[in-house]
Amino acid sequence: LGKTEKEMAELFLEINENQRRVPSSLRWDLVRLVRPAGDEAGIMASELVLALVDREDSPFHISIDLTGEQKELTIKQGSLAPEIKTLVTRTKKTHDATFDDYLSLLIRFFSAVRSLNPSGWGDPSSTYYKARVLRALIRVLIDMAVATKSLEKLTTLHLLEKLKKINPDTLSEEKIRASQGSAGVTDLYQTMKEQVLP
Repeated sequence: LGKTEKEMAELFLEINENQRRVPSSLRWDLVRLVRPAGDEAGIMASELVLALVDREDSPFHISIDLTGEQKELTIKQGSLAPEIKTLVTRTKKTHDATFDDYLSLLIRFFSAVRSLNPSGWGDPSSTYYKARVLRALIRVLIDMAVATKSLEKLTTLHLLEKLKKINPDTLSEEKIRASQGSAGVTDLYQTMKEQVLP
């Protein structure tokens, strides 16, 4: 840019003093735009989250923060996309599922989750509408998907019957607050897995 060494140093200091970490949701949004080679599961995960927001029959219609900048939305793309990427990665070989297969499965699954407490859906204080709980629930879905011969067998009714086995007391506000980070999600997942898939 034709800057002097002093001007470059000033620019370096300004950038480094004012930089902020990019929200993980924005990073996932950019995956959809950039489409990095070799990350087909990541691209599909970001596209699936976008479809969950766009589809009117989705429980998450217009209620996922895609960029990390919509503070009024408590469910962020950066929370759901990594788990959905794992779902795609772990089931792709055995099911040879298409984008529409995964989208249909996720809509059925989240419809079943919403049915556990319909009046609480969209309320961040509700038992099942917390990012950590939803992340752990997707991990339970992955186990169910891996164990089934056909993703179509995982109907909303079938998923709801399985999810009804979860004791909501094990997901109390205190236990959720105590379960920090990925280790906390793993603890929630283990607890729900033992109840849903004994």
